[in-house]
Amino acid sequence: MDLLQVAMITLKMFFVLNRNIPLSILIAVPVVTGLYFMMNVAYMTVLTIPEMIAAPAVAVLFGDKVLGPMSFVIPLGVALSTFGCALSVQFGVTRLLYVAGREGHMLEMFSFIHMRRLTPAPAVAMQGVLTLLFIVAGNITALIDFASFLVWFFYGLAMVALIVMRRTKKNIHRPYQVPLWIPILIILVAIFLSVVPIVTDPNPGKCIDGYSKGSGYCRIEILLQHPVMPFIKQRLAVDSDLDDIIEELK
Repeated sequence: MDLLQVAMITLKMFFVLNRNIPLSILIAVPVVTGLYFMMNVAYMTVLTIPEMIAAPAVAVLFGDKVLGPMSFVIPLGVALSTFGCALSVQFGVTRLLYVAGREGHMLEMFSFIHMRRLTPAPAVAMQGVLTLLFIVAGNITALIDFASFLVWFFYGLAMVALIVMRRTKKNIHRPYQVPLWIPILIILVAIFLSVVPIVTDPNPGKCIDGYSKGSGYCRIEILLQHPVMPFIKQRLAVDSDLDDIIEELK
């Protein structure tokens, strides 16, 4: 759901934001929560506690016991779900990079969009390159652990920014608005989920690894800024605000 908020600039020509965004949250979150609850009830109905503790993948063991020869449906469904999640993450994160470039927080070239497809092509390319580098060069388990910590850290920062903007930009147009206690609650959850992993597993190597990845990204940005920018402007994309292009298409 958070990726839907990130990509709403791209999707606003298809959605009525003040209606569809809250509606999607109110429908999707209870449905997914209910499905997860029923899934766990099914696990505990079929499997014993020792079996669940010993199993490397509880869903696979559940499929073997319940579905028999059709148990391959479980890992296949997990793979398809993971693929869909990866596509949605790729879609949302590249829009973050696009907006950061447009606002001057990142390289200007990341604010360029493709002339025909209207996609942030430089941001998509950079996201793909960085993903491949991290997968090839790093430990996938450590990468997942660090990513989980970092995601909640930035969730907390985003909620702090929301509260600050509520006070500093009171008159700005907001298609939808949530009560103030919701971002405060998310900040508390983000602090808990960011601090607890460090307290329970204070591994300096993970912090160094994360810092090196972040600083490496900044070094790549500096190296690419001057030699690549003219080529990007000429051959790949146009430097234009997506909002203006959407208005022209209408």
